[in-house]
Amino acid sequence: MQQPSQGATSGDGMTPASPVNIVREYDDAGTNVVDLVWRCTHCGYQRLAAAKPDGCSACGASAEHIIGRTSIEWRFLMRHDVEH
Repeated sequence: MQQPSQGATSGDGMTPASPVNIVREYDDAGTNVVDLVWRCTHCGYQRLAAAKPDGCSACGASAEHIIGRTSIEWRFLMRHDVEH
């Protein structure tokens, strides 16, 4: 099953920064089948996993400070100078 993601977002993590829609794949339970790159907004630590970590293993930040996107989404944000 495929569902479109929000695409790239602005610095607040919620507002779409562009009309780009990236399709992510989910299984029947709604779980990502593709590993995401989870990045801590406090220290920048990155982790590759399908499920969102409970928190940052480098600085101890809570899960609300962890943002998960595909590597393509992260590259898009960096190339287009969108705050991430």
